[in-house]
Amino acid sequence: MSTRIQTMKFLLIIVIGQYIKPAEMQSDVSTRLTILENIVGHLLTGEMFATNDTLANISAASIAKKSKLLQISPREAVVFSAHRSGGVSGLSSGFIVKFDSIVTNIGGHYYPADGIFIAPVRGVYLFHWQIILCDTNRVYTEIRVSGMTKGKSYSDDQLYDTTANMVILEVKEHQHVWIQTSSSSVCINDYSSFAGTLLIPF
Repeated sequence: MSTRIQTMKFLLIIVIGQYIKPAEMQSDVSTRLTILENIVGHLLTGEMFATNDTLANISAASIAKKSKLLQISPREAVVFSAHRSGGVSGLSSGFIVKFDSIVTNIGGHYYPADGIFIAPVRGVYLFHWQIILCDTNRVYTEIRVSGMTKGKSYSDDQLYDTTANMVILEVKEHQHVWIQTSSSSVCINDYSSFAGTLLIPF
């Protein structure tokens, strides 16, 4: 039996509470959750259990040092949120919307003057945007990654109608991400916003 299969079998046995004798295992849910978190964290490091591994010698500290998912420090965090400082009208198709009022910009990778986010590292990112009309023209918008359309949104022709979308994308280092119009005579107000965060770095 392979080490990977043995590991998964070990995990399943822990879940149903059969690996350790009842007298040796505290019955409370908190203890079992802690055990599972340690095991899952160990699996995330990409290293399988050795035959002589036990729960006692799998420490949270060793997991934190090896797991990429647990290595993001405050210095490496990438989060931004911005909105329009005022309404803007008469936008043509292909106009990059400049969300020029910063709410959060951890890492400093969103550039409000241009409306562009530049990915500092390759990874999986989450982006969300919403556009609120200030007239009765339909609005089509899209999110682009280095010129390639990766998501779209559409609003009806009602005053103050809202269009929004959220996407999860793999973005390469130094690629540019922005929101642009894909219809003409666009009017949007200052409730319109754009936000993003790095979920998993590669």
